[in-house]
Amino acid sequence: MPPLEDVGNEDEEDYKYPVGGDLSLIARRALTQFDDAFPEEIPSFVISAAGIKVDQEKVKAIQEWPMPTSITQVRSFHGLASFYQRFVKDFSTIAAPLTDVIKKSVELWLPTKLETLELRKCDNLVKVPEGFHLALLQELHIYECPSLISFLESGLPSSLQVLKIEHCKNLISLVHEEEYSNCAATCLESLVIRNCPSLKSISSANGSLPARFKHLSIRYCPTLQCLSWGKLPDNLRNLEIYDCDNLICLSSSCELPEALESFQIWSCNRLESLKATLPKSLKSLLICNCGQLKWITDRFDGNNCLQYIYIKWRKDLGSLPEGLHHLINLGTLIIEKCEKLVSFPQGGLPASNLRMIYVICDNMVAYPRGIQNLIFLKRLEISYSEGFIKVLEEVGFPPNLSSLTIRNLKVCKPLLQWGLHRVTSLRELHLSGEATDMVSFPPEPEEEEEKEEENVDDELQGKMMLPNSLTTLNIESFKNLDRLSAGIQCLTSLQYLSICYCEKLSSFPEGGLPLSQISWLNNMA
Repeated sequence: MPPLEDVGNEDEEDYKYPVGGDLSLIARRALTQFDDAFPEEIPSFVISAAGIKVDQEKVKAIQEWPMPTSITQVRSFHGLASFYQRFVKDFSTIAAPLTDVIKKSVELWLPTKLETLELRKCDNLVKVPEGFHLALLQELHIYECPSLISFLESGLPSSLQVLKIEHCKNLISLVHEEEYSNCAATCLESLVIRNCPSLKSISSANGSLPARFKHLSIRYCPTLQCLSWGKLPDNLRNLEIYDCDNLICLSSSCELPEALESFQIWSCNRLESLKATLPKSLKSLLICNCGQLKWITDRFDGNNCLQYIYIKWRKDLGSLPEGLHHLINLGTLIIEKCEKLVSFPQGGLPASNLRMIYVICDNMVAYPRGIQNLIFLKRLEISYSEGFIKVLEEVGFPPNLSSLTIRNLKVCKPLLQWGLHRVTSLRELHLSGEATDMVSFPPEPEEEEEKEEENVDDELQGKMMLPNSLTTLNIESFKNLDRLSAGIQCLTSLQYLSICYCEKLSSFPEGGLPLSQISWLNNMA
């Protein structure tokens, strides 16, 4: 909107007509000075034998206009004053208070065809004002408005599809309870809320969320207790909840929508339970640091779409659901820091598509049988345990591994029996732990065994306990490691070597390292 002072600044002579002039022309010229939206505010002239003069009553009305407090009052003032300002002494001083009203009423004069609106750092914005009717608005982003406490009194714009609110520290609710019906009728498909510590509700007490919801993401809202006092929308596809410390339930039924494809919940310490079965459409499941959550599901039953499972910091998780081996499309399994987890289900792991296993649970006793049948497995990361050693001694490694990480290695000697050198697809090897018998690396055969070697080839094979396909080797935290053995010279493909926190390391093999092949060498001893 142009400044009030600039409206109607044509030459004053344009408004002076002699008596007897064409009055219809005079009326038409006067009409052009006013916004079509306010035809009732058209000013008039006083026409007399002396000529055409300004209506002094309207000049007086402008001079005595009360302080405006709303957009409606500003518009009324503008409708009258846009023409008469030229005839009012000190008009700029009279109109100055409008500036504060305009700052607090951000919807003023927004283009009606606006599709995307961003409001950022509007410190005085208490609520998105009434009259917020943008019929074509599809996306609304609100950032860092510390005074915002509630959203729309009249509901969400019917065309709105994406709503994103971040860092509004005093926002309490999204919609007023009495206006829930307007919220439910919206086209809203995606809601993202971040860092709103006072937020208590995103739906009313007598209803659910908008029916067309497909994506809901809420992070760092520690006061929020429940997503919906009804049920979650049937069409919800993606649900993300992070760091909501007081969240006790997802909905009154604790059920997840049947259409849900991705469910992520992180650091919600008061959440106690979910529904006993997971949606069959679910593809991705992430649960981390939810200390009170008693169960995920009783068993995986018909969850053939599930591709990704990540479970971390579940202190009370003693076992995984039965039916894990039925997840024919599972590609990634990550289980970390679950102190009470000691075994896998009896059925083992699915072999048809599994490509990554990451299990770091120090008390794991029983690993699944049939690990040698995981022909698609490319990455394996585990913590040392007697149960895993037993499995490897019996069947060896999966045949097509490209990356292997073993943490908390307590005994080095089994490396001699595992047949690791037969895994010719292995490219990356990462070893860390407290194995006190790790004095040299690669570990060297004992002297008696070395004397019994029958020929040079056998002796070389004794030194080659690692596949020469390795390109990356990382050795960390072996406090008794004092030398690298000659076996490392057989790693002719090695490009990256890292030795960290091995305080006693003092020597390299005679002949040195295959430095012509190593492009990156790190020694943090």
